[in-house]
Amino acid sequence: MSANVYYELKECLTDLKKFKPILTSVKESERLAILKQQDNSDNTILMLAAKCGYLNIVKCILDLVPAVDLQELLTVQNRRGYTVFHYANFVTREYMSKFVSPAMLYSDQEGNTFIHCATSFGHTDIVKCVVDSVPPADLWKLLRIPNQQDQTTLHSLLSTTI
Repeated sequence: MSANVYYELKECLTDLKKFKPILTSVKESERLAILKQQDNSDNTILMLAAKCGYLNIVKCILDLVPAVDLQELLTVQNRRGYTVFHYANFVTREYMSKFVSPAMLYSDQEGNTFIHCATSFGHTDIVKCVVDSVPPADLWKLLRIPNQQDQTTLHSLLSTTI
C-alpha cells in the first residue's frame, strides 16, 4: 500500500490539487514512513519537489507532517549524501532555510553542507536568511565546517565574489 502511495504522490508532483488529497488520505501517523521512501536515486518526494522548484508541494508536505516527525524527514540523505536542503533550488531554498534543522549540518559526498551549496551558487539572499534565523552558536558551527577541499563556507563565498 505505502509503495503505491509513494508513486501516486510522485506522479502528482506538478499538481497540488491532486497531490494534497492523496497525502491527506494517509493517516497522520503513517505519513512519515511514506515521505521517507526513496526512489532508485534515493530521493524522497520532498527532495524531488524541492529540486524541481515545486514550492507549493514543499509547503504542503511540510505543513502536513507532524512537528515531531519533521526533523526526521529533513535529515533523510540520498546516496550522494544530500538532504532536502542540498537539493532545494533557488525557488524552494529560501523557504526551506526557515526550518532550522540538524540537516543543515549534513555534508554530501564532497563534504559540502547546505550553506556551502548556497554560497557556491551565489545565493546570498539565502545565506542572509540562514544567518538571520540560525542561533549564533549553531551558525558558528555551520560556517566552520570544511568540505573535502578544506574549504569553509567563507571560502565558497569568497570564491564566487572574486
